[in-house]
Amino acid sequence: ALYGLASALSQDGEARLSLFYTRLAEYLRPDFTDAALLSAEILENEEQYELAVKAYESISTDSPLSRSAQIGRAEALYRLEENDKAVEALTTLARFEPEAVDVHLALGDLMCRLKRFEEGAVAYDAAIKLMAAKGRENWVPFYERGICYERSDQWELAEADFRKALELKPDQPLVLNYLGYS
Repeated sequence: ALYGLASALSQDGEARLSLFYTRLAEYLRPDFTDAALLSAEILENEEQYELAVKAYESISTDSPLSRSAQIGRAEALYRLEENDKAVEALTTLARFEPEAVDVHLALGDLMCRLKRFEEGAVAYDAAIKLMAAKGRENWVPFYERGICYERSDQWELAEADFRKALELKPDQPLVLNYLGYS
């Protein structure tokens, strides 16, 4: 009940009150990983990154929410400018869960923000291959990988990705703008 209330309040922008209820739910049921994850997300949204890292780390690796917690932890580490730790967290996670599309996408996003575009392209490539194997192609990873290729001076690969993104999502303004500007 406390978690449900906290979840509803977090949707309404009531961060402090929501955090109070998630912490209370965690106190009453220490193994309640949903509440721990919500606490971590609230702390991250409130720019309390050190506390968010600790909250993400409290989630057991045995939990079904562990992957989400590790991705969130890496994001909080990045916000703390602990970039090496953030990259290490996601690359380790990608090694242990090579079939997890969200991990590869998060790693690609992180590498782009760090201006490590060639490594970002490799991460997006892994995500694209996994999505294609599952029949779930999406324009966004092609667009993001295209940006990585363009920023690493590989225009032919970039253009091919932008065109594939447009094939999947015709008239997508971000892709059209990037392609037209380039």
